[in-house]
Amino acid sequence: MAKTLSQEEINALLRAARAETARDKGTASAPRFSRFVFGKASHISKQQIHDVAQTHEVFTYNLKNRLSAYLQVTVEVSPMSVDEVPYSEFIQSVPQQSYIASIRLHPAHSLAILSLDLPVAFSMIDLMLGGNGKAPPPERHTTEIEEKVLQMVLDIICEELQAAWRQVVEMNFAFDQTQRASDLFRLMPPYEKILFLSFEVRMPEVFSTLSMAFPAAASSLLLRRLGKLGAHNTGATPKSRAQIRQCLESCVFDVELTVPPTRIRGKDLLGLRPGQTIVIQHRTSQPLTLNVAGRKMFSGYPAKNGIQRSAVIEEKFAVPYPAERGNL
Repeated sequence: MAKTLSQEEINALLRAARAETARDKGTASAPRFSRFVFGKASHISKQQIHDVAQTHEVFTYNLKNRLSAYLQVTVEVSPMSVDEVPYSEFIQSVPQQSYIASIRLHPAHSLAILSLDLPVAFSMIDLMLGGNGKAPPPERHTTEIEEKVLQMVLDIICEELQAAWRQVVEMNFAFDQTQRASDLFRLMPPYEKILFLSFEVRMPEVFSTLSMAFPAAASSLLLRRLGKLGAHNTGATPKSRAQIRQCLESCVFDVELTVPPTRIRGKDLLGLRPGQTIVIQHRTSQPLTLNVAGRKMFSGYPAKNGIQRSAVIEEKFAVPYPAERGNL
């Protein structure tokens, strides 16, 4: 038998239904917010990725040659990826079984982080201690003695990084100390954007990944200099050349008509007196040199224009451009 609801029970059910409808409407109209991660606000462009990868081509080539010679085995180093990510993402990508070290950067006054998978690290240590590098890696982290041995490889990596970056910016790299995974959180703010580079390292029996994280202080400097180099290498546009020409047209330059050097004996120079004439070893039929701002640009002959000296231009010389400087 169906239960008959009283008027009070019906009113209570209606009030509950209205309240539920109001909550739904409030939820639908309320703005939805999500956390903004500043570390992901911008990403490295494709052109910057290309420039960074090109800068480190020299690094990979020289590193594999030096490690092969030092370890007396064939070592292959090849680039894998270039990216700009928050530091927290880099920490999450570091495998548990990794050798981690910090690298001091100057003049950035900051630390870069290097991560090398333990199988390759133990193989290198074995080779440096006289082994063949083919023993199975132990299921543990490196000891203090092993870390001291591996530091020799870190020094080589730092030297080759410094040589590669020197093409763009002066930056000194030096081994700082070995780090544990638990220490990574205190080295940089978690949302700081870092330049993340990874390389594949292959040896006869093992292969793994070499990863590096460069702080914003160093990566922004590198990217800015690469941008300037790219703008410089593209050359001036017709519009910019016209603007430069317009500016040069209003500039004032020192111009001089000079006689080529001649040789006179010291006795003749000591005997010179006002009113005397010296013979310069230059024929009147030969032109003189017209220098502009100290550079040889024209040849010509002296002439007279009213009460002023003048020059009749005969020939324009090809003016070589000065050598480009390495640092901008």
